[in-house]
Amino acid sequence: MIESYVKFLGFGVMGVNLFFIISGFLITGLILDIRDKKNGLRKFYIRRALRIFPLYYAALAVIFIILWFYDSESFHIKDRIFSYMFYLQNIDFLWYESDVTPFKYSGWQLLNHLWSLAVEEQFYIFWPIIVLWLTKTWRFKQNILLMLALIIFSVCLRYYIAVLYGWEYAYILLLSRMDALIMGGMVSYIIYKRPKAFLTIKEANIDCFKLLSLALIFLVAYSIYTGAFALFITKYTITFMNIFYLSLLIRVLGGDNDKNKGCYRRLFCSGFMMETARVSYGIYIIHVPVLYLLSRGMIAFGITDFYFVYPMLTCVGGMISFSLAYLSYHFYEKRFLLLKDKWAPLDGK
Repeated sequence: MIESYVKFLGFGVMGVNLFFIISGFLITGLILDIRDKKNGLRKFYIRRALRIFPLYYAALAVIFIILWFYDSESFHIKDRIFSYMFYLQNIDFLWYESDVTPFKYSGWQLLNHLWSLAVEEQFYIFWPIIVLWLTKTWRFKQNILLMLALIIFSVCLRYYIAVLYGWEYAYILLLSRMDALIMGGMVSYIIYKRPKAFLTIKEANIDCFKLLSLALIFLVAYSIYTGAFALFITKYTITFMNIFYLSLLIRVLGGDNDKNKGCYRRLFCSGFMMETARVSYGIYIIHVPVLYLLSRGMIAFGITDFYFVYPMLTCVGGMISFSLAYLSYHFYEKRFLLLKDKWAPLDGK
């Protein structure tokens, strides 16, 4: 009854796009903040490594040990260790003689979600260099036009790959998913360089947000109705979803006036939300193994009804993932985060 688990994870498509938008926004902001600092780019990479690497490689080691002893045949562990060690798990099908993607493993599904981290890490390689170079050599309008061109290229490439080679490949490659990352980065760049222009965009975004909400609901419903959920989502809905999340980001960032201010502040600045933000990376790394193991446990006890399994995975799996991520952050990750100001201080020293 693994179908329940697969169906459950299928809704992750809704979240990964928001993850990319926010990530592009935050990373671009960090890059712009360090552009005038001494050895800023080196410090940026050191600080990101201290945030990403410790938990990733610790989780990878635990999962690989489990797979080695319990499911080594269905998961070609010897072939794929290199890929996961160097964040190449979303493109290693290019040199392995198989059609294996993160969605086609015949065995355990503990590592499926890490393709998105590979996309983000690959994005870190070139985006900081591009942003620093462009902000020093090109004008504001030229940079915005280039970002828009890259976004359009990514959207078109995603459609092309999905039609010719399959949705799995279009879904996991950096070039076909970087539109969301660049969208978030573009908002950060506009705020940094032209805050008055952002205010104009914010006002125009109010009505757009309402229309995009309705359009997104219709597209998701239609994709489920037609039965071609994955392909339709990859070809069309991801693009609208990215635009919707971009509009949502602008709306949240622009909620500094009238009646929205108190609502957004209470929601996003509450103690629970701040703590969730701190442990969100841990939740991301941990949640799929937790959900999968819970799913297998339910199967072992004969619990196979999807409409019972889904809420159980949501509630119990969510609480376990949050608890483990909380412990990981405060008793493991924090030790490495404290090294940021020692190894890569941002005070110009």
